[in-house]
Amino acid sequence: MMRKIRTFIGILYPNFRRIGIHRTRTRTRTQKNRDLRSSFCVQCHMKKTDGSAGFLFVMMIISMSFWGGSWVSAKLISTSLPAELVAFWRFFFHAIAFGAWMLGGRHSFALTRRQLLLLVSAALLLAVYNFLFFYGLIVGFAGKSGVIVTSINPIFSFLIASALFSQKISRSQIIGLAIGVVGGFLLMEPAGMFGSRAFDSTALIFVGAAAVWASLTNISQEIRKTLDMVPFSFYLFGLTTLFLALWSAAGGNFILPFGSDPRSAGYDPAFWINVLYLAIPAGVFANSMYFHAVHRLGAHRGASFTFIVPATAMLFSWIFLGEIPLLSTLVGGALALTAVYVINHTGRHRVPKK
Repeated sequence: MMRKIRTFIGILYPNFRRIGIHRTRTRTRTQKNRDLRSSFCVQCHMKKTDGSAGFLFVMMIISMSFWGGSWVSAKLISTSLPAELVAFWRFFFHAIAFGAWMLGGRHSFALTRRQLLLLVSAALLLAVYNFLFFYGLIVGFAGKSGVIVTSINPIFSFLIASALFSQKISRSQIIGLAIGVVGGFLLMEPAGMFGSRAFDSTALIFVGAAAVWASLTNISQEIRKTLDMVPFSFYLFGLTTLFLALWSAAGGNFILPFGSDPRSAGYDPAFWINVLYLAIPAGVFANSMYFHAVHRLGAHRGASFTFIVPATAMLFSWIFLGEIPLLSTLVGGALALTAVYVINHTGRHRVPKK
């Protein structure tokens, strides 16, 4: 009986092996087809990646042009209301826009404790930066202010990133930093140089603003490692709005548009037009693209896109405000931008070919 069973299994076994081989071959052909499709998808992804890099470059140019225009727009409304209140309305519309985006896109509202702490730090920095931004424009020139902040910001960003991540600074980067220091000194309009009459102390406000923004850039890069852009922007702008509201209320400057305070007369149509420009094109769009570029390219490379802002800020200030830049502003700005180029390009280490 057992012999018959073994004979029967022996007869079936070759057929089973042939079936197994057939199935294996079938799986092999299927796997080959999958490999071909995946190879095709990889090529498509590479093309899309190249296209997305070009698209990001174009969008960053447009975004930085909006930022250049924001200096003119902010200058026009800087004296309408207290600086912290103007900044509050700017981010109030930011928060509403990203809140609608959060709900429409069904993004998660969950945060870890570390993410919340970093977001609170970033929001405080953003609130301080915008206060300095509007307060400095009350007495400062829009074009010159745009040159100071956006040309010195990448230098501060590089220094902070180097200190935080213990990166070694090459000789060429030290040269770039030295050029940046000279450029920053000239932007202060030292007395007797390039026809300036006195040291411009208001420039220190914007140097401080540049340092604050550089710190914000590095913190945002850390947050974006674990948090998508939409939740990041919603919480950042929402917390900033809250801090600015508390700041305004603490100083007795939280003025409602339809209140009895005589200062509410500052809420004219021109104010709302400029606030909406600062909130949507120069805010939601430009800020989102900037933080996305920082996430994609790194803090110092993403920040280097801001060298587009000085040219557009001076151009728009000349067209709309009649501001003619001084020679010290042009020379100092050119040196600062040269420093950004030297730091970001000549400081790279080449990998030896094998």
